[in-house]
Amino acid sequence: MFQKIVILLVALSVSVTSNAQFLVHSNSIEVLDSIGNKLNHAWVGGLNSVQFSEIDLDLDGKKDLFTFDRSGNKVRTFRSNGTQNTIDYVYAPEFQGSFPKMHDWALLRDYDCDGKEDIFTYSNGGFSVYKNTSTPGNLSFVKISDLVFSDYSKNSTPPQMANLYISSTDIPAIDDIDGDGDLDVVTFSIFGSYVEYHKNMSKELYGICDSLTFKLKNNCWGFFKENFSNNSVTLSDTCPSNVVSPEKIIIGGNKHSGSTLLTLDLNNNGLKDLVLGDVSFKNMTSLINNGSINNAYMTSQDSVFPKNNTNTIAVDLQLFPAAFYLDINNDGKKDLIVSPGSPNGSENTKSCWLYTNSNITNQPNFNFSRNNFLQGEMMEHGEGSYPIFFDYNADGLMDLLVGNFIYYVDNAFQKSAIALYENIGTSSQPKFQLKTRDYAGIAKISLNTFSNMPTYGVCPTFGDIDGDGDQDMIVGDYNGKVHLFTNTAGAGNTANFVLAQADYQGIDVGNYAKPQLFDISGDTLLDLVIGNQAGKIEYYKNIGTKTSPIFSLQTQNLGNVNVTKVGNVNGYSRPFFFKNGNQTELFCGSLSGQIFHYNNIDSSTSSTYNIVDTSFYSINEGARTSIVGADLNNDGLTDYVIGNYSGGNSLYMGSNVTNIQEKHFADFNLQPTIFPNPSHDKINISFSNPYLTKFEVRLYDLQGKLIHSEKYNTNNIQLDVSNLSKGVYVLKINSLEIPASAHDKIIKH
Repeated sequence: MFQKIVILLVALSVSVTSNAQFLVHSNSIEVLDSIGNKLNHAWVGGLNSVQFSEIDLDLDGKKDLFTFDRSGNKVRTFRSNGTQNTIDYVYAPEFQGSFPKMHDWALLRDYDCDGKEDIFTYSNGGFSVYKNTSTPGNLSFVKISDLVFSDYSKNSTPPQMANLYISSTDIPAIDDIDGDGDLDVVTFSIFGSYVEYHKNMSKELYGICDSLTFKLKNNCWGFFKENFSNNSVTLSDTCPSNVVSPEKIIIGGNKHSGSTLLTLDLNNNGLKDLVLGDVSFKNMTSLINNGSINNAYMTSQDSVFPKNNTNTIAVDLQLFPAAFYLDINNDGKKDLIVSPGSPNGSENTKSCWLYTNSNITNQPNFNFSRNNFLQGEMMEHGEGSYPIFFDYNADGLMDLLVGNFIYYVDNAFQKSAIALYENIGTSSQPKFQLKTRDYAGIAKISLNTFSNMPTYGVCPTFGDIDGDGDQDMIVGDYNGKVHLFTNTAGAGNTANFVLAQADYQGIDVGNYAKPQLFDISGDTLLDLVIGNQAGKIEYYKNIGTKTSPIFSLQTQNLGNVNVTKVGNVNGYSRPFFFKNGNQTELFCGSLSGQIFHYNNIDSSTSSTYNIVDTSFYSINEGARTSIVGADLNNDGLTDYVIGNYSGGNSLYMGSNVTNIQEKHFADFNLQPTIFPNPSHDKINISFSNPYLTKFEVRLYDLQGKLIHSEKYNTNNIQLDVSNLSKGVYVLKINSLEIPASAHDKIIKH
């Protein structure tokens, strides 16, 4: 039976040993905030513009939590312990790989009334739906519609079918609007400021709620119009076409620019009211429905929602707030969460506002609880996270520093900074505590020499480039420049960095400079390698001396590395060169979230590096990944921290392959059956999910060498191992349909 733990094979160990090792996604290293409070979700990875839904991930009868961060299109899952009247979630990344790749928005709703939440997510000009096909111990989804259609005709026939339009910017309301048991859709029209009501005809046509058959029943639902110049609404709009022909689409008017919708019953009258967010504003407006089930009519509005609800505070959240309604504290009553709908230019450290409900679901009393739900227990650095290890106080323990792109604080953009987490643990049991969010005062230094102001996107690297025995610091920024800070403390002392030169040596890599000091040339002098927005790496060789470096551009495309995916114009590379025994290798983060692995580096700095893996064993922690490694617990194995654009970090601890014995491991519940094992000629691989049919199978020896790779279009695979030498091998299986993979050890007789 496969264990539910995310364990990833790494066919090397950085700078310590060439034996194979495993990586375990971990929360084992304790992290404290600046006043000593433990961050329970320290290594979850940060949150920015988040959409929240309920789902029973493990079918244990308790509703768990699904989050979808529009910043990087990242899914994160949390298992609920179900403690009554308590917020009690545990991060559960083992479920994340069971979800399909999604973008822009994703809401979980049970459309077929089987008690299991299905997926509604943006598709081209509308939405697609994935049915929840889970069984106990196996979370799974199957796409049932690439694009859902609706009948836009009048009451006459024939039907005029077109995609049920929802923009990528909007968040629709998917709810039982008319109380008949199936899920309807309320969404803004593409043509203007009116809300459309698409009725699900499943109950009317089939008597059960297992279909997605929609008809436009009202193109001015609620008889209101959103004003173009602000986010107020005009009530009792005449909606002339709505009276004569409710299904007619209004042509012309202002093109819709972006709104978020939440339907709920605010006053227990059995009708769905509406909470509205707008793309250019920080508040939310509630509209009260005093019409009827079949004829919604909004009669009042409140632009400071939910301030007038039990005298709480109004939503005031930069930018484009979206509201979600679910039971967060296990009291049987739904609570309100608000987060920005915009993936950038928004609040990014206090962007998950929680209002608990002290009354009933259909007549809530909202009470503001906190503005950083889940975030407050994470390592959270706003937009972007660029971690690096550095012993800042020379105590022999690796500390963690984290650069970022930008913080949004108190209605203004704060320039980016470097956070310092001091290692206050021991050599075998590390523990980090936040000491400052502005290490070396970089947020206040005018590194942008063109505008004479602080800069964005600071990414540090460390090394002794002046030969005085202590580590100096070079900081890259979003303008593509690098800046030198010399360490005046001296060897063995706590570092003291002083700006020596902004726009250091005139180096410019275009945009988003991510530097690393590393001896690429092998001449014992530290060179500069710099990732950039284009997804490549520029190489500046140190042609100076140990005490007076001169960095000379050798190539703008070192090793022909390019982490830009097909269809994208940017790659956002961040290199991490390291020594694997005597060999230099490279991990490189990217915009896509994939981590690229290269070797064949030492033979020639101008040659093409060999690509070992373009998706570092299926790790994907969100957009613009940034990976660094060090042996944090002195066990001879390399541990990794991975930053991402949601502003957080994830921890993967090294685990020796000799410790796995005969156990099976899987990340993300792919759950193959492998037999016979041991075998002398054929190994059969089958899968519990019959809907998955496309796989890639890779076979590695215990030194990490790729022995065999093949793609299959069947879920009953037969692997020929007859030509292999006797011994133990590691089998890696990737699904080519969903972001899921599994690993197992096999034995050849």
